[in-house]
Amino acid sequence: MVGVSLKKLGPAVLVAFAFASNVSEAQRASVQLAVIATPHDADATSSEVRVISLDTGASRTLAALHHPSGAVVRGDTRSGVVFVVSDEDGPGDRSWGAALYRVDGRVDGAGARRLVGGVGHARRPLASVDGWVYVERGTAGPDPTDGRLRVDDVHLDAVDPATGAIRAVYTFKGYALHLAGEQSGSLIVYRVGPQRAEVISIDASSGAMKSSVTVPPYARDFSVDDARRTMVFADRRSDAWTVEQLDLSTFALTTVSSDPDQQSSPLALVDGSIARTAPRRSGLSIGGRIISPLGAGFDAPLASTDDGAWLAVLHVPTAGFDETYALESATSRTVKIGGAERIDAVGFMGARSGGAR
Repeated sequence: MVGVSLKKLGPAVLVAFAFASNVSEAQRASVQLAVIATPHDADATSSEVRVISLDTGASRTLAALHHPSGAVVRGDTRSGVVFVVSDEDGPGDRSWGAALYRVDGRVDGAGARRLVGGVGHARRPLASVDGWVYVERGTAGPDPTDGRLRVDDVHLDAVDPATGAIRAVYTFKGYALHLAGEQSGSLIVYRVGPQRAEVISIDASSGAMKSSVTVPPYARDFSVDDARRTMVFADRRSDAWTVEQLDLSTFALTTVSSDPDQQSSPLALVDGSIARTAPRRSGLSIGGRIISPLGAGFDAPLASTDDGAWLAVLHVPTAGFDETYALESATSRTVKIGGAERIDAVGFMGARSGGAR
């Protein structure tokens, strides 16, 4: 079993501030970003879950998760609590060898509490507005002898964040049930199997499938605009990467943009616009306005505050390690998060959702 401990003080977080004078202290002080920090080391065996205050740069370590080398740790946040999926130590196939943790710095005095195992590797939990935490779990199927991909028994489960009790929601024989988001009591799921890839809508209470649409099998970076009942995501059609928009009422699909040179990572914003990677790695496009405060490289928006004032952005420079920043949308001012480690943005504390999935 993975060991979990709370460190009293995490490593210092290097924060570069360039705030505009017209941003009030109250606005800054209210913004906190939850992150997962892992050393830049392929053999790293621990990651820290932290909360960063953008006004002061203060870093509060909620927990340290110990895991096997090469592990992937991903999370979501809801009501001041971070939920994390991390690989566990154990023999054999890691495909379904991760566990879900509740991380709030207080539970059992250890900072984190294991809720359930058997979770898929590199999956991100969905901390729902209905109070449940949804995860993809499964069991490995037989290894094929004809060169095809293995078909697993895959299911979506709802986990009680207080007790770890499990409620089965939906089952499938295939490759993956990726939790893309939620909308009005429905789970939006990217379902991938031997015959096709689809986006489907599942009733979160009954598990009944309500709607579906077939998409190319390269979809990623899903985010839901709850007010407008739409979802945007990246995919690939023919010889170009596309940004797609799905109407969650009708399940009609529209191609928003197409780029033969690169994938653009989209994020739905509160005003109905989309933040995405600008063409030719020229920065970010936010509602059609192109900015490049981080210089040359690939920029992907990851999460947003509910008012759209702040974005978490992954910056991939032309050389060196990836970097994570908080970006103030109105001024293009940035806050660099982290130092000599990999920083994965979980989401802004208090926001409706963690971000793109």
